[in-house]
Amino acid sequence: MLKMSLIFYFCLWAILLTAGVILWSFAVTAGTVDNLENFIEELFALEQFTFNAEQIFRVSALGGLVMVVAGSGFTVLMAVLFNLISDLTGGVRMTVVEEETARPRPKRTRPRHRGRSGAGPPRSEAGSGHARSSEAPSSQAGPVLRTEQAPSATPRLSAAPADETPFWPEKRLKKPRRGSRSARG
Repeated sequence: MLKMSLIFYFCLWAILLTAGVILWSFAVTAGTVDNLENFIEELFALEQFTFNAEQIFRVSALGGLVMVVAGSGFTVLMAVLFNLISDLTGGVRMTVVEEETARPRPKRTRPRHRGRSGAGPPRSEAGSGHARSSEAPSSQAGPVLRTEQAPSATPRLSAAPADETPFWPEKRLKKPRRGSRSARG
């Protein structure tokens, strides 16, 4: 941890110092530094005020190195504290499990009928507040929907099953591979 934090903070120090030098040279060529020196002279009624670029650079470089050492020490201290707390409390365990959230929909072999489960009752039955029994005409194919009065006075729909095969089978039988033992014998 000490090596990684020293490398990280040292690279950060070098980047900030280089960026400071580039920005300072750009400000000098643009005349911003001279304008700022004149503003400070007028503001505080000074006879002469100048920025010493070499001294600013030296202080920034040494202050940055002190911050690199202090930041690395603080990072190592925090890592040690984290490890001690994790040992005492058992830490935080994260388990990543990849679950299949959507299954591919199998192709239908028969056309879908209007009265099948999932399609819902016709609007005239769904909007009525009282229970009524409806029988499908003899010419209509598909399951019969019945609305029965429950003891709680709410209508309940029940549908006769169209076929016994579930839409999403729990276990799918695997076909044996070519050359496998189950396919040979």
